[in-house]
Amino acid sequence: MLFKHALLRDVTYETVLLKSRRVYHRQVAGWLEARMGGRLTEYGSPIAGHYELAGEKGRAASYLHRVGKELYNVGAYREAAQALERALGLWPEEDPAGRAEVLIALGKTRSVLSDYAAASAHLETALELARATRKEDAIGEALAGLAKVALARGNYAAAQNWAQQALEQAGPTGNRRPEAQVWYCIGLAAHDQGEYVIAERHLRQSLALRRVLGDRPGVAECLSGLGRLAHSRGDLVAATGFLQEALAIRRELGDRWGTAISLNNLGIISTQLQDYAQARQYYEESLALAREIGYRQGEANALGNLGIAATRQGDYPAALRYLNECLVLARSLGSRWTVASVLNNLGIAAAASGDDARAGEYFHQALAEAREIDATPLVLEILAGIAGIYARTGRYGEAAALLGLVLNHPASNEEAKKAAEPVWASLQAHMAATDLAAAIAHGRETGLNVAVERLGRFL
Repeated sequence: MLFKHALLRDVTYETVLLKSRRVYHRQVAGWLEARMGGRLTEYGSPIAGHYELAGEKGRAASYLHRVGKELYNVGAYREAAQALERALGLWPEEDPAGRAEVLIALGKTRSVLSDYAAASAHLETALELARATRKEDAIGEALAGLAKVALARGNYAAAQNWAQQALEQAGPTGNRRPEAQVWYCIGLAAHDQGEYVIAERHLRQSLALRRVLGDRPGVAECLSGLGRLAHSRGDLVAATGFLQEALAIRRELGDRWGTAISLNNLGIISTQLQDYAQARQYYEESLALAREIGYRQGEANALGNLGIAATRQGDYPAALRYLNECLVLARSLGSRWTVASVLNNLGIAAAASGDDARAGEYFHQALAEAREIDATPLVLEILAGIAGIYARTGRYGEAAALLGLVLNHPASNEEAKKAAEPVWASLQAHMAATDLAAAIAHGRETGLNVAVERLGRFL
C-alpha cells in the first residue's frame, strides 16, 4: 500500500499491534536480504533498521558492522563511522569480544577522519575488552592501531611503546597483518626522527611482508613511506618513482584517503623541483579530496604545502593565509609535528618578507614544539632558519656555527640543507675563509642539545 500523506502512514502504522509490527519488520528485512545481492552499502542499513524494529538488535548490529566496514573500504569514511557507531550502540554488552571488533573498526575509521582523540579512546577500550576475553588477534589489531594513531599525532614515544607491545603480541597469534603495520609505524617514526638507516630497514621489512600477504593498500603505504625517505635523502628521482607507484595502486583500489596522501607528497617533489604550477595542481586536488572524505589531517597538509609554494613564489599574503589556516586546523587535531612544521614555515615566510622579528618568534615556537617530540630533522631545519636571522643581523660567527651543526648532523635532510644554502652564500661573502671554516668546525663538534640550549631566546 502506498500512502499519499506521511500522517496517514503514521496513523496506520500505530494501529498495527506491536507484536505484528515486529513480524512485518522481520519479513521486510528478509525480503530485502533476498534482493540485496552484492549491494550491501545500499541495502545494509535499511535491513538493519528493520531488524532493530523487529527486536533483533544483534542481527541489526551485525549488519551495521558489515556496512561500516564496506563503507570504509569504498572511502565513505563519515558514513562508515555513523554505521559503526550505530552498531556499537546496539551490540550486546554480554558480547565483549564482538564489541571489541566493532571498536577496532570504529577506531580505524576515526583515525582516517583525523579524530585522533576518539580513535585512541575506541582502540584503548577495544584493547581492554580483547585482553579480558583473550582474543589475541584483536589485541594485536588494537595495539597496531594505537601505534598508528600515536604516529599520526607526532607522539613518537607512545608509538614506539604501542608498536613494541604489538610485536610481542604478533608472535603467539601468527596474524602477520598487524605486524606488518607495526614495522611500517616504526619505520616512519624513525624517519621523522632522522634515523634514516633504521627507517629504510623497517619500511622495507613491512613492504616485503605486505607483498607476501597480498595487502595492496599496505604495499602502497610502504611505497609512500619509502618515497618520503628518498626525498629526505635528496634522491628526488627515486622519491618520484616510489610515490607514483603508490598513487597508481591507490587509484586502482579506489583508496581515496591514500590518493590524497600520494597527491600531496608528489606536490612536495614538484615544489622541490620548482615546478610550482604542477605542485599547486597536486595540492589542490589533494585538498579537494581530503575535504570531500573528511580527512582533516590531509586538509591541513595540503594547506601547509600550498603556503610553502606561495612563499617560494613570493606571494607572502597568500602564504600567510594558507599557513595560518593550516595551523588552526593542526592545533585542533593535536597533530604536533604538523604544528611544529607550520610554525617553522610561518617563520620562513615572515623572514622572506623581511620581518625577522616575527620570524624569530615563529622559529622559537617551532623549535620548542619540535624538540619536545624529538623531531630532529625538523629541529635542524628550524636552526637553519635561525642561522639566517643571525647572518642578516651581522652575527656571522654564530650563524656559521649553527650551519656547521645543521649540515653535518646525520639526521639532516634535504629541507634543512636547502634552508642552509642562502645562509652559506651570505657567510662566504662576509667572512674570511679561515674564520668560516673554524666556525663550521666548531658547530660540527657541538652536540644538538648543547647548541639549542645555548640559543635560549635568541632574539
